[in-house]
Amino acid sequence: MYKKILTLSLCITCWVAFAASAQDLLWVNGYGGSGNDGARRAAFGPDGSSYVTGLFSNTIDFDPGPGVANYTSNGDTDGFLSKFDADGNFLWVVPIGGISSDQMLDVAVDSAGNAYVIGVFKYSVDADPSADTLILTTNSIDNVFFGKYDTNGNVVWAHSIGTTLGDFGNVVNINNAGEILIGGSFDGTVDFDVKSGTTHLVSNGAYDCFLAKYTPDADLIWAKSWGSRSFDVTNGIEFDDSDNMVVTGYVRGTTDMDPGPGVVNLTPSAPYNAYVTSFDTDGNHRWAKMFVGFSWNDGQNLDMDAAGNIYVAGSFYSTADFDPGPSTVYIASSGGADAYIAKLTSAGDYVWAKKIGGSGNDIARTVQVKPNGDIVSVGYFSGTVDFDPGSGTVNRSVAGGIDFFTLTLDADGNYREVITMGGSGNDGPYSVEIDDGGNMLITGNLASTFDADPGAGTTNLSFAGVNDIFVGKYGIFCTSDSVNTSLTLCPGDTLVFGSQTLTASGSYTNTFTKEGGCDSLVNLTLVVEDVLPPTLVTKNTTLTLDVGGTAILLPDSVITSVSDNCTYQVTLSRTAFTCTDLGDNSVIVTAVDGVGNVSSDTVTVIVDGGGNFNSPLDCGLSEPVMNLPLDSCSGITADNTVGAPYPTTYGATWAEGYTGQGLYFDGKNDYVNVGTAPSFDFDSSFSLALWVNSLEDGPMFLMGRNRDTTSFSWALRLDNGVPQLVLGGLSNPGPYAATTDVTDGTWHHLAVTYRTGQANLYVDGQLERTYATPLGNVNANSNSSVWLGMRNDKPNERQFKGYLDNVQAYGQPLTPNQVAALASEAAAPQGCTAPTTSLVGYWTLDDCYSPVVTNGVGMMSDGPKVGDVYHAAGYVGQAAYFDGDQDHIDLRDTAYTQGPQDAISYSLWVFPTNAEGNREVIIRRVEPAGASVGIFLTNLTPEIYLGGLAGSQYHLADSTLPLNTWSHLGVTYGDGALRVYRNGTLILNRDNLIGALNFSPDGKHALGGNPNGSRSFSGRLDEVRIFNEALFSTTMASEASRVSSSPADCGNLAEGAWLFDDCASPTVIDSLGNHGGTIVGATRGMGYRGAGMSFDGVNDYINLGSDAGLNLSDEFTISMWVNTTQNTRGTLLIKNPQAGSFSYAVQLDNGVPLLALGNGVNNPGPFSAAVNVADGTWYHLAWTFARGTVTTYVDGVAQSSTSGITGSVLPNNGSAVWLGWRNNFKPG
Repeated sequence: MYKKILTLSLCITCWVAFAASAQDLLWVNGYGGSGNDGARRAAFGPDGSSYVTGLFSNTIDFDPGPGVANYTSNGDTDGFLSKFDADGNFLWVVPIGGISSDQMLDVAVDSAGNAYVIGVFKYSVDADPSADTLILTTNSIDNVFFGKYDTNGNVVWAHSIGTTLGDFGNVVNINNAGEILIGGSFDGTVDFDVKSGTTHLVSNGAYDCFLAKYTPDADLIWAKSWGSRSFDVTNGIEFDDSDNMVVTGYVRGTTDMDPGPGVVNLTPSAPYNAYVTSFDTDGNHRWAKMFVGFSWNDGQNLDMDAAGNIYVAGSFYSTADFDPGPSTVYIASSGGADAYIAKLTSAGDYVWAKKIGGSGNDIARTVQVKPNGDIVSVGYFSGTVDFDPGSGTVNRSVAGGIDFFTLTLDADGNYREVITMGGSGNDGPYSVEIDDGGNMLITGNLASTFDADPGAGTTNLSFAGVNDIFVGKYGIFCTSDSVNTSLTLCPGDTLVFGSQTLTASGSYTNTFTKEGGCDSLVNLTLVVEDVLPPTLVTKNTTLTLDVGGTAILLPDSVITSVSDNCTYQVTLSRTAFTCTDLGDNSVIVTAVDGVGNVSSDTVTVIVDGGGNFNSPLDCGLSEPVMNLPLDSCSGITADNTVGAPYPTTYGATWAEGYTGQGLYFDGKNDYVNVGTAPSFDFDSSFSLALWVNSLEDGPMFLMGRNRDTTSFSWALRLDNGVPQLVLGGLSNPGPYAATTDVTDGTWHHLAVTYRTGQANLYVDGQLERTYATPLGNVNANSNSSVWLGMRNDKPNERQFKGYLDNVQAYGQPLTPNQVAALASEAAAPQGCTAPTTSLVGYWTLDDCYSPVVTNGVGMMSDGPKVGDVYHAAGYVGQAAYFDGDQDHIDLRDTAYTQGPQDAISYSLWVFPTNAEGNREVIIRRVEPAGASVGIFLTNLTPEIYLGGLAGSQYHLADSTLPLNTWSHLGVTYGDGALRVYRNGTLILNRDNLIGALNFSPDGKHALGGNPNGSRSFSGRLDEVRIFNEALFSTTMASEASRVSSSPADCGNLAEGAWLFDDCASPTVIDSLGNHGGTIVGATRGMGYRGAGMSFDGVNDYINLGSDAGLNLSDEFTISMWVNTTQNTRGTLLIKNPQAGSFSYAVQLDNGVPLLALGNGVNNPGPFSAAVNVADGTWYHLAWTFARGTVTTYVDGVAQSSTSGITGSVLPNNGSAVWLGWRNNFKPG
């Protein structure tokens, strides 16, 4: 039981009439000259001061007090920005105008008191009110005026925006980040960057809407526009806490409201209609809405509350639909134009709309949200208007042509109050601003004499010309009031009454402050007592037991209602029920209040088994009598978590299961003998449950107790894929069949339950069929074993082909919920770890300079390279590179044996470089009698060939390999099942393939191409592994993650390397130890790195000898550093001639390095670098010859490349290789 603490002050204002808080005049100014003057929009400063914009003509005194501040317009009308202090005293004015018609329309003030003003001007104006000038000009047509003035009225900056076609600035506002937003209309092509940059917007028609954001220094952040082909307007801008913007105005034709790449078309249904649209702080469009109607309507202004709701004010004619969504909310005007106020959500969805109007024209100019959440709108009206948009009536009539109105509604659109003011002329407001204290700053025009004080006082304003300026500040007008009320308090509770804490009966008085600071006196009569018991209404209920056989009764289940004037507690005589409570149960419901008053009632609680429990015998489900998880993974004995007997497998093999591992049955002679136990002697009730993945449709035996000498017992089987239960010993043994065909190559949960007289069959946890069975007992067959996968009496029939997992048997029928729980187990397959003996071939392909590739496990022989196979950077270390032109590697299978059920698996990394290959061979096994297994790429898609099988022998995967990227490719086949994996993910799944693979001891594998060189692969292969079993998917996933990418190229394996650093030796030394050289004349000198050799160009040379290792053929690289000034022909290195032809030579020809080959090739060159290196500095020169292509390098950069060279370099056996052959190498 809890004591309540009530706070009465929270609801005191509920008792106080709203009429007691009318607007109180704080100050008002009316002033003007003989012409047309008027105030437009205004803003509060941070110190409570007021900034006002507008227009004036002729001569006007802007100081409404005793001072004089006369200014004369330069043209028809000039604009102005003026400032008053918090008490309405004049501070300064900035006139802005030229020889035509100009006006300032809006102002926004930042936290430092700087004013940002926007308006329109023509020709030229001086924006600087001081003795200095800041001239802005137009091309005779209206342009936007955009200026910043400090708190003292000094100009900070001012700019014009526009072209020669006419542009208008209507609205300015400052967001939470201090950025400046302006809006209006423009025509043609306009640059909105007011500084040195250029950001052009182009209108779609006569005038389009614009929205632009600037920094406080007038740097453009972004600019956006939207519009139709006619005159479109932006009138209002507001922000939420995240600086998302909401904008209103109107458009006259179909308009794409999204200035970005998107399309959000809105189409007015009348000459022009109001829009409300939103942008994020970066100017990206969020949404757009429109008020359509039978005639025109507009959006004059908007504001947002703290929750992001949007309030729009404007006017409409005839009938308008104010729901911008798919629904309609039609509102008709009362006569001419009517004012409206509409509320939308932050997403622009309709909340409510209210109209204000009579038989004349009535316009809402501005809407603002007060600090307390009320809504204030100002405008003008004519004739008589009812200002209560609800069911009440609050009529006001004008004194002359048109008058002011200031209407307040609550957040739900209900009437609060209205102020009307005006005289005999056309007097009307233009805007209202509200400060944090709820004070209102109202601006407009006055055209007659009227009382501007809505309270009991009188403050008459008079006018001097056509229209004068009106500026007034209004607060809250307080009147004395008191409230008498009474309350009853429960014993033990506490009432907080203002500053008092009350617990006893008595009379109390306190003063409370209402909205706006007004006081109200509250007289309270408090009575502390509790004499009535709780009021209790109850009902009967039914509880359904859960799968565990329990249910909990909650008070709400048996109580319709309970109440008390004070605190209370409810208790139930019992709340817990089990399957022993099946049927009707009585429960007492008691309610007691804080002083002991009692109410009680008795209800009936019916406990229902819900199909789970049919009688108390269902209580307490025992553990299974057989539970075979089949996760042993090796050996012939399976686990039984219940204990003995332990099943023995005969032929069935371990495989991936539904969870963990399972057993695979080949449909021939595979079975499991579970054994016999007294707990298997089912006669009157039992349940069987298992997971099955069936691969054939024929009649198949899943599990059952075998036939004894006379009859069979019970069995679960499949017939054409449909589960069946057979019950031996009954007059009708069945079969009793379910309805779903589960032979679809996926896992299904099967369960059957039997109780004398009833059998139920479930598939995947769902009850499919219920049968009424004959009375009697099932044959127990106590001496017979339970088998899985085959019957003992029909060993050649009904053998199961597929997978079994999690086989269970219970000595009683499971409930539906219990079956559903078993079937809800999540799949978690896990293959057994592949025994290392199944890996028969493993080639890392890191044999960079070997003519063969090495098998790392020894069951398959090393393989010779055929063609131009060479090594490049691999996925791990090096890889074999195949050029697509007869390259391949022979992998001879000297000790290979195929796995059971034709099982074989491949795991390798592939880097394809040809996107359009047609059955390029990755790896293939060829038999004397024909092809066996082949893995191809066809247009980057893996394609598998299985020779010897019936039907189509080619199988194309569902996914491609990426070009020029390493991918792991896995392929497994066994017993009619083909799987292909990319990076461990299955991309091809084929089952029930028929036949035996072509496979003999005389076959062999070829890697990267056919043994005859055809269909060669283009790309790189690495980490090739072959297994003689079909790997599980989890094992193949492990293969894909077995190694991490760590590529490495082969590096240099030079035949000879002469560093010339052996300064003390009379010979030059081959650092590789093969080819030392004799120095003839050449001397030691400064080298590029360490020492080098210097040749005089007369008789100096070095004889490197004639060792056969220097006989080059069809692949070689020559590399050296050279520093020379020789611009004639000179030889750097040569394999000397035989029979009139040299072998190879490196020379300089007028300073240009070149390589020449002898007559052994069809194109001996020379192959020139086309770079002159004879400038006395060091250069690195190199030449490579491979696959018929010579490439020349200078300083590591390829300078030329020549292909199509056939033949081999002459060996010239016995001829010596010389460096700096005499008479041809000048000093260097």
